[in-house]
Amino acid sequence: MFNKSRLRILPINRSTLIAISPIIFLLLLLIWTLLNIGLTSVKAAPSSNATFAVVRRASANIRRGPGMEYGIFGTVRKGAVLPVSGQYVNAVGEHWYRIYLQAFGDAWVSGLVVDISPANANIPTVGLASVATPVSTFVSPTVEPSANTNNGGFTGIPNSGGNNPPSNPPSNPPPATTPDLSG
Repeated sequence: MFNKSRLRILPINRSTLIAISPIIFLLLLLIWTLLNIGLTSVKAAPSSNATFAVVRRASANIRRGPGMEYGIFGTVRKGAVLPVSGQYVNAVGEHWYRIYLQAFGDAWVSGLVVDISPANANIPTVGLASVATPVSTFVSPTVEPSANTNNGGFTGIPNSGGNNPPSNPPSNPPPATTPDLSG
């Protein structure tokens, strides 16, 4: 039924095919390179006014605002290059640089842990109006009585308008209940 004497077109066994497969790959790569040799690569034009902060310490905290009182987004390692978009100088004279990170948006890094490149960069100064409020602001939960009658005699409670508690305590305090132990 079957003709065992078929004509073989390529008398290559499996081991020979495996042995020459790298050569075939290199030939195909050479052909592709020769066909695409006339194409030019697209390069990004370097920005002449770009300013970067390069982390010089082992790590640097990336914060939500320009100060230690702001929360930390995360940290970056030594050598990280961060694009600078503004700076803030606080009352003590510390420099904080506003950077943009794709994961967080605008963030801040201290000038104590980075070097600015180029060193003579003209970085715009940013005011605190464009910065979020610190997340570590703590409001004391204690309420102290005072003579202020605008908010019911208590400080620390904002005046809510018309629902103030009475400024004088009731004349008849509720009776104190004691448990009946005669039992």
